[in-house]
Amino acid sequence: MTTLRTAWRNESLVRGWRLPEDWWTSQVDAILSAVIAEEPLGDGCAALAAARAEAGVGLPEGYDDLWALFSVLHRIPPAPLVRRFAESYVESAPSGILCTESIDPLTGLLPVEYLRARLGEVYREATAAATEARTRHGLVSVRFAALPIGWENVTWRLAVGRILRTAFARGETIAEIGPTVVGVLTRRETAVSEGALTVDLRATVDCDVDVRRLGLPATLPGALMLLDVLAEPDTSHVSRTKPHD
Repeated sequence: MTTLRTAWRNESLVRGWRLPEDWWTSQVDAILSAVIAEEPLGDGCAALAAARAEAGVGLPEGYDDLWALFSVLHRIPPAPLVRRFAESYVESAPSGILCTESIDPLTGLLPVEYLRARLGEVYREATAAATEARTRHGLVSVRFAALPIGWENVTWRLAVGRILRTAFARGETIAEIGPTVVGVLTRRETAVSEGALTVDLRATVDCDVDVRRLGLPATLPGALMLLDVLAEPDTSHVSRTKPHD
């Protein structure tokens, strides 16, 4: 058990667990005992979620910790188990813990207003450097064909947030543009593969996903208009490669 516990803890730290000395709880060992005995993990994960919530751990951080365990086990967390984790967390969380000023508590993603502000910074920096923003930055849009309801929506949002924050982990701005659309402001030379990201997302959320790499428009007003267009239900007229003015 010690080896497995250490591997889980180390993976959780890599994924952003902030206080190493507060990671261990008795629920951790209860889950590991179930893993070793090949028993169901639902009760243990629900108990861990409650413990994390009561300790003031945010839901995205708690979910990352859960994902770290399954990464060590070389599995993907089953949707019903993630649902139990989320339900238990919400039931146990102190009032107000699910709210932050800007970051979505389920996905860890930023609101579109933050992305708009970042675009303003990018265009001002480009002007100061006598260059164009589109020579340094680009935009990746991720559109989902379906939006689950109820607790399935919670599971969906947790999974999407985890995958996107893992794929774009170099300071990119990841924001929700609309109910089923996420936009990522990236460096133009980003190494993230559209195809690989699409496969990962489809395997997790079980619906069609459209990942596009877009060039930034020449001007800031054009970039802000692009966000408005992407938020619309149908953006099939938006080019995958051609920058928009």
